[in-house]
Amino acid sequence: MVGETRFFAKIIGGIRSRSPSPDRLVAFEDRLIGELDGLASVDGHDFGLGEFNIFILTDDPAESFDRAHRVVADQVVPNAMRSAYRQVDGEDYVILWPSSLKDFKVL
Repeated sequence: MVGETRFFAKIIGGIRSRSPSPDRLVAFEDRLIGELDGLASVDGHDFGLGEFNIFILTDDPAESFDRAHRVVADQVVPNAMRSAYRQVDGEDYVILWPSSLKDFKVL
C-alpha cells in the first residue's frame, strides 16, 4: 500500500510446543489466519528452542495483536505469550506484550 508503513510482527511467541500437540498449534494458526483476514497476513511459523512462533505482516500491529490475543484466550493455548513488532526494514522491536518485557529477540 502506497504511503503506509508495513510492519513485521512476531505476534505470537513463546508458546511451548511440548504442551499442546503440533497439530493443535497449526489449527490455532489457521484460526488466527481467519481472525486476521483483511487486517494482516500470516507470514509463516516456526518451531524452535521449544517454542512455536507465528509471524505476521500488518499495517496495524496493535489491532492485529488484540485480535491474536483474543484467539489465544479463546483457544486456551498454554503459553508464555510475547508479542512485538518492527518496521519491515527495521531492526528495533516495539514490545506489545507483556508490558513488563524489557528485551525482545527473534531467535
